[in-house]
Amino acid sequence: MIALLSSLDPPGQAVSTSTQELLRLAEANPGGITTLDPVNDLHLKAIDVVEAVMRQRVLQESLKDFHCIHSPTFPEQFARVQERMSVQEELDKLLFLVSDQSLTLLPEYHQRIKVLEALQYVDSSGAVQLKGRVACQISSHELLLTELLFENTLSPLAPEESAALLSCLVFTQNTQTEPHITNILQE
Repeated sequence: MIALLSSLDPPGQAVSTSTQELLRLAEANPGGITTLDPVNDLHLKAIDVVEAVMRQRVLQESLKDFHCIHSPTFPEQFARVQERMSVQEELDKLLFLVSDQSLTLLPEYHQRIKVLEALQYVDSSGAVQLKGRVACQISSHELLLTELLFENTLSPLAPEESAALLSCLVFTQNTQTEPHITNILQE
């Protein structure tokens, strides 16, 4: 049977212990309990957390200089300031997106898209086609190898010729030579 607790029942042991501990901490720290620093104390190193903590510190320091926080209309004024700050951040992002700095590579990007459309890797809406999916699975020389496959260029070649052709595409030059090989070549 579930016993219903009335408001007159005494608090449990855990509640009493917690209350005593909080009272002890409050008496030991009359200026207030220090908060844990997320970066230093909790070792949170994510970029967004570090940036948020830095921003919070700047805002806390700037609040010390303001005397208006005791005004009865402070919460409404503060909400308007925060709204303006978020609008300013959004404006800064949009200004960057339309700036010359963010648009430098745009013409080259459009040219590459036109090439992929002409080779039928993507359609006019930008959707990836079969050739595009095949090219995505190849790690190097994607367009060349995909064209060789789809044009069936390797079929008339003997296996040795196909291997020789494909070895040209996977060859990586070793720039370090053994000293005794260099001596033999110079003789």
